[in-house]
Amino acid sequence: MTRRIALLVLFAFSGLIAPRVALGLDLIDRSKLAQLELQLYWHAELPIGNDIVRRVVALDDCVYVITQDNKVFAVHGPTGVLRWSTEVASPNQRLLGPTHSKSFAVFTTSTSIRLFDRVTGRLAGDPRKIRGFVIEARGDDADIDVGRFHGLDVGMTLGIFRGTTGDVGEKPLAHFRIVSIHDRESTGRFLDVNPTDRPRAGDRVFAQITLPIEELKVPFSPSSPAVSDGDNAYFGAANQRFYAMNVRLGVREWELLTPRTVTAEPVLFGDDLIIAGQDATVTRINAKDRTGVWPRPFRTEGPIFARPAVTPDRVFVASSDRSLYAIDAKSGRRKWRERFDHELLTAPTATGDAVYQYVPLQGLVVLDAEDGSTRWKAGGGANFLTQIGDTAYILAGLSEDNGTRISSAAIARYDAKSGDARGLEDAGACSFVVGTLNPPAIYACDRLGRLICARSASEPHLKPEALADAFRDEANVKSVAEVEKRMEAERKARQARLTGKKAKYDPFASKSTATPAAGPGLVPPTPSSAPSEETPTTTEASQPAKPDAGEGDADKPADDSAGDGAKPSDEEKPADEEKPTDEKKPADEEKPADEGGG
Repeated sequence: MTRRIALLVLFAFSGLIAPRVALGLDLIDRSKLAQLELQLYWHAELPIGNDIVRRVVALDDCVYVITQDNKVFAVHGPTGVLRWSTEVASPNQRLLGPTHSKSFAVFTTSTSIRLFDRVTGRLAGDPRKIRGFVIEARGDDADIDVGRFHGLDVGMTLGIFRGTTGDVGEKPLAHFRIVSIHDRESTGRFLDVNPTDRPRAGDRVFAQITLPIEELKVPFSPSSPAVSDGDNAYFGAANQRFYAMNVRLGVREWELLTPRTVTAEPVLFGDDLIIAGQDATVTRINAKDRTGVWPRPFRTEGPIFARPAVTPDRVFVASSDRSLYAIDAKSGRRKWRERFDHELLTAPTATGDAVYQYVPLQGLVVLDAEDGSTRWKAGGGANFLTQIGDTAYILAGLSEDNGTRISSAAIARYDAKSGDARGLEDAGACSFVVGTLNPPAIYACDRLGRLICARSASEPHLKPEALADAFRDEANVKSVAEVEKRMEAERKARQARLTGKKAKYDPFASKSTATPAAGPGLVPPTPSSAPSEETPTTTEASQPAKPDAGEGDADKPADDSAGDGAKPSDEEKPADEEKPTDEKKPADEEKPADEGGG
């Protein structure tokens, strides 16, 4: 059945849907968006020329508009900035996807798989280290033993080294720019040459380059959209096999026999891969080595055509046996099963504690994720769009072909818990309406490439930093951060060397470990202990005793008292010499002189 009809049930609403608004950037009237507590956040007109839009897919922070000629426009969802556009496949070729990995958007054609950087649109790259030798040096010209087969091209520049490995950070002896190239040899000129140490035959040639991967050739035509973790691409094929292909090497990592063809999009969840096939089984395996995570595959009673919805605790699968299954994500055992009156051919959507499932001729059914009980139904619902707070937004209307293009459609508001209808407005001139949960947004597009974004009426307006984030290249940011980190480490190491050198060679630095002596203008070594009454002050202690020849024995006690705690003068005994062990010994030595003076 190429056309599925979902009757609009207006619940508390009356009247017919208003006619479409006139063509223009405001595909949905602003007043109608306001009634839905939404605002027109941004609008864009894509340069599709004479082409027409075939599909619109919203993934994470990107909206992909795919035309009839397989040209793809990647639009940044939060800002409406056109990030990139390219022709992904020839006009009449089948195109599946896209799917997302951490860094790439993955498109699947009938003969190959293509990976594009999600931000820049650059093709996935194959990093290589080029290693070779200088065959012959003729002044500034030379021949080297690497060429086109090694990934080189005219205009590339390589480093020339002598007796080193050419690792990052090493300074090359000179540079070599390729002028002409052959399969295994290249000719070029030396640059940045030191006249006293010119390159010569036998010197090493190094370069680090990244080659774009135009296409990942596959052994058989893919039957499902491919998913990728950046290292491998995983997909079902028409020969009843499921493949894991190395993205950079183009070799087969492993294959899995599937009794019937896999057409449902597989799901990568952490290190695991969930595969649902037309053989009525759901399998969870390790993506790297295909070892089973579940003791055995989970079996339904009919072929599976729709992508499973995966959460940390559950795997929700819609089967053509007219049932929606909830499978324990760890054990692979069934948690519950809900039966309906028609085959389920579209994927469920899991959000929070609810699961949204479209049932033909019945509408959108909302079930409890824990026990499968039905919470509420939207009789005219065709697709779940997004949820903002406690409000769920649903697309209602007629769907055509495979359900991606709609007509006579409307956007409805419901209470996400109770299912109470809160509003219904005409979707205007839109042919495609999709939504995302993060950020919560609704995107509408017509066949001419006019695209709008509707978000919550309370959402703040765009800011310059948000526009800058649209072009944020994580790979470049990471590279810059690594360079800055390395430069900071080198700066600290250099500073540490300079500090250590200064401490080692400072001619003014004292190397003595002796306790400083008290003296004029110096602080005593133990300032915390106050001097006793018998201890003379610093000034008195530093002056030598001056006995008076005319004074008698009456002065002796004072001299003895002064001599008990006084230190010898600088002339008699240096301050850094060791003190006598007997404090009264200096006084005994001075006594004969005092007597002689008397």
